[in-house]
Amino acid sequence: MLVRMILLGRELLLTHTQQYPAARTAVSMWLAITNRSTWQSKADVIECFPATTFVTPTLASFYLVGVDSVLTAQIAFNSGLLIVLAASQGRKSAPTSAQEK
Repeated sequence: MLVRMILLGRELLLTHTQQYPAARTAVSMWLAITNRSTWQSKADVIECFPATTFVTPTLASFYLVGVDSVLTAQIAFNSGLLIVLAASQGRKSAPTSAQEK
């Protein structure tokens, strides 16, 4: 049975959208998608968010479309936890594959 992701760290998202109101819609869309997600692997995440990069097998940077925001989260695929660690401004797009390596 697939279990929906459990999100921890909503307060960081709230603080981010208060500081950067232009990111509010993008963060809300990210929340709506993650609340319905049942990710079991990195491939599942990238299917939902193609601009996501993985620093480690479970540490992801989500580059939100249309705004200059990046959400960094730890994903525990085995337990269904999605833990928001940081929300930042200042990066307009996901790094290219050459930059990731």
